[in-house]
Amino acid sequence: MNSTGLETPSSKPKVRWLNRSVVGIGSASLFSDSGHEMATTAMPVLLASVGAGSAVLGLIVGLADGFSSVTLFPASESARCRSFRRNWRWL
Repeated sequence: MNSTGLETPSSKPKVRWLNRSVVGIGSASLFSDSGHEMATTAMPVLLASVGAGSAVLGLIVGLADGFSSVTLFPASESARCRSFRRNWRWL
């Protein structure tokens, strides 16, 4: 605070946005995405080695996308509901 009662920019506490939580979540996301992409890249070669055709790969990817879409709606609704979040806070 200065003599006029206003805060000066230097008197505000500096907030660091790059803290341990941001680095941890960013690292987890990076490693998760890279692992997923590596598995997705290797899957056609693996399926071809066991004699499965491209239809099997399409079925696997379609089922994965469908499962993701089906679980997205209930998960988003439960995240929106305040009472549901309050009941699961102990996890």
